This record gives sequence, C-alpha cells and structure tokens, in this order.
Amino acid sequence: MNGYTKVGDNTFPNLVPMLTGRFVEYFWNESVQETMYFDDIDLIWKEYAKRGYRTFYAEDNPLAGTFNYLKRGFYNPPTDYYFRPLALAIDKSNMTKDHCLNSQIETDIIYDYQRDFIKAMGNRPHFSFTMVSTITHDKLNKAGWADVPTVRLLEDMLDMGAFNNSLVVLFSDHGLRFGGIRRTYVGKFEERLPLMYIHLPKWFLDQHPVIAKI
Repeated sequence: MNGYTKVGDNTFPNLVPMLTGRFVEYFWNESVQETMYFDDIDLIWKEYAKRGYRTFYAEDNPLAGTFNYLKRGFYNPPTDYYFRPLALAIDKSNMTKDHCLNSQIETDIIYDYQRDFIKAMGNRPHFSFTMVSTITHDKLNKAGWADVPTVRLLEDMLDMGAFNNSLVVLFSDHGLRFGGIRRTYVGKFEERLPLMYIHLPKWFLDQHPVIAKI
C-alpha cells in the first residue's frame, strides 16, 4: 500500500489514527495517563455498531495492549465481543511458557476466538479488530511461529465464505523497534514501513473499478 508509514514510535500513536482518523494528541497526553478511560473516544467499531454491526476486539498482550500499557484502558467492554478477560487469565496462568498455554500456542487461542466469532455471525453484519503482537514484539525471528496459525485462520475464513462478503485487512502498526536489524540499511525501512494487505471481494471490485485501481 503506497504511502502507509508509521506516524509514531510505538503501537498506541500508530493505531489511534487508524482507528479514529485523528492523531493521538487530539485525545490524549501524559497529563491524563492516570485518569483517562477511552470509552468516550470515537473508535471505528462504534461507527459500525451504529449501523447494526456486531463488534469484536482482541489483543493477545493484555498488559502491553494498545489502550492498557501505562494507561487506564476501557471502563466498560468497548465491543460486543472482547478478548481481554481471557487474555488476562492466560497471562496469569501457571501453565504458560514460551508463548504457549500447555501445548497450544497463544496465537492459536486468539485466532480460535476470531474464528468462532465469524462462524457465529454467519451472514449478519460484523466488524472485528484483532491484534497479535506478543510473539514478534522483541524478536523478529519468532514471527515464523505464527505462520501456520495465520495460514490456517485465513484458509478457514476462505472455507467459511468470509472473503466473499467482507473487507479483510492484514496489517502491522510499525516494524521492529529493537535488535541488531535496526543498525542495517534494511532495518531502517523495516521499522518505518509496516505491511498492509487489503482484500476486497471480486464482485465488489467489478462493480467499483475505480477502487480496484487504487
């Protein structure tokens, strides 16, 4: 996607503009760090909820989540389906090690929740936002651990027909901020140029050829 770059250092200042259309400074600064909840912010899923969509929000890192790291988070669940309670339980469990809960990788757990949501919704309008960051946050080489779970989720979505009537966006908020790769020429680009893939149904692109050329 041409022109998609990070606009801040970490996840919070990069995702807020994506989810609200405004830079983070419009809503938040460090003076409200200890007091502000994010319930009143016009996040994108609220626009979908107004139009009758069921909404879903999941992040796999409850302690360092977008709205929770050094912040108050949400006072009430922000969406109809909210992964945080389960994520907190997983984080506190004594059965977790190396990003796994027993024999199941944590990425698969959040994907199972996403998969179940899609199945439950069927043809009903729905919006979901899922953020998987724990595996790759500190070590780029661990990204491969999520390859099979991610492919399996996308294949299941294809089998369920989700690609026939949905806009699907696969993205990251920024590149790797730590490690030796940042001292390389490629690393300078890696940090600043997050990925973004957008899939639109063929019938939609056929009906809107101008959008297909963007």
